[in-house]
Amino acid sequence: KKQQRLVMRTVILLLLLAAVGYTIYSNFFVDKAKVKVGSTAPDFVLTDLSGKQHRLSDYRGKGVFLNFWGTWCKPCEKEMPYINRQYSVYKNQGVEVLAV
Repeated sequence: KKQQRLVMRTVILLLLLAAVGYTIYSNFFVDKAKVKVGSTAPDFVLTDLSGKQHRLSDYRGKGVFLNFWGTWCKPCEKEMPYINRQYSVYKNQGVEVLAV
């Protein structure tokens, strides 16, 4: 029984060390591409509730307000009327709101 506990503790310790090692490696040694001011943002695709896909590149030349929110998020619910109000002010100037 003592032998099994020692093996189990060793395996857990090795997994923890591997996780810490990977975290350190990925945070300090992996090259992270940053978007420079004035350059084009990386393109991505979002699917809306009706199944239609929206690409960021489809909105080229427009201002895009990208809002990540959740139905469980009370502050998110509180900010929606403000976002809608701002959209009504700026939509004629080419601003779009994408709520994810």
